[in-house]
Amino acid sequence: MVHKEVAVTRKINRFMLGAIVIGVAVSLTACPTFELQTFPGHEDVDLSDAQIDSIYPEVVLPGTIFGIFGDNFGEAPGVVTMGDTQVSEFVDWRDDAIFFKVPETVSDGDGVAVGDDVYDADVIVAPEDSITVEWRVDIHGADEIAEREYEDFRLDAPPKLEPPMYIKGQWAKSGGTNMGVFDSGWDGGATVPMARAYETNVWISQTVFTPEAIASFDGEPMLFAFEDDNLEDRNLSQWESDAANVMKRYWAQNDRYEGIRSDPGVLISPENPNYDSGENLIVKEYPL
Repeated sequence: MVHKEVAVTRKINRFMLGAIVIGVAVSLTACPTFELQTFPGHEDVDLSDAQIDSIYPEVVLPGTIFGIFGDNFGEAPGVVTMGDTQVSEFVDWRDDAIFFKVPETVSDGDGVAVGDDVYDADVIVAPEDSITVEWRVDIHGADEIAEREYEDFRLDAPPKLEPPMYIKGQWAKSGGTNMGVFDSGWDGGATVPMARAYETNVWISQTVFTPEAIASFDGEPMLFAFEDDNLEDRNLSQWESDAANVMKRYWAQNDRYEGIRSDPGVLISPENPNYDSGENLIVKEYPL
């Protein structure tokens, strides 16, 4: 079950500093201006109190971003395994959330472990012709747009996003092979925690859509939106904060789908102009 995780303060320590020194810069997309830093874990980190509550996504491909959610992961990256493979490329590490690149050795049915805490994730490796959708939100850029546009939304002051960030939309967030299929009810409002790209204000999430899931959208764009950790300032909508709502509506009004104004959308298809055929990847980023 995907659920909101508790916000934590991310502190830099000697383990993370050492990780960045030997971190690997990996470009996840064809965009030359964004590089995601990855870093390794450390054998001597105490994870005896770690507790895994959930994972996302259930459907994966090697190299895509995978999240583990729970408690007591600490602030320093430690030992995490997927199947029999020790994870070597972490994307983000927080006390309640860990994100990493799926190892090349991943197999159907693999579980995950943080320290000694084992979780039967039963991941499913997607077919090679699946499409990965990657969302990026630049917090500074989003706040700049809100500062410029807030009066058009009849707000008294410019709202600001309060990380961590979450994504939601018209796809099933769980259900094994059913994950990723169209859900007009937005999967009951289920949200997926996003990873923060290290030393940036960019929040990132990926979901793999199998050919069966893609077909369920019948050639129509899939709607999506975001939430942050602000649960109080909700003058524009009960579903998200004012800042997230401004971002959603501004994005919807300025993207390519002229018939859709309620939410931004993504066409999950090779026909999407942003489709990278070499990576089977579509990137949606804000600001546009």
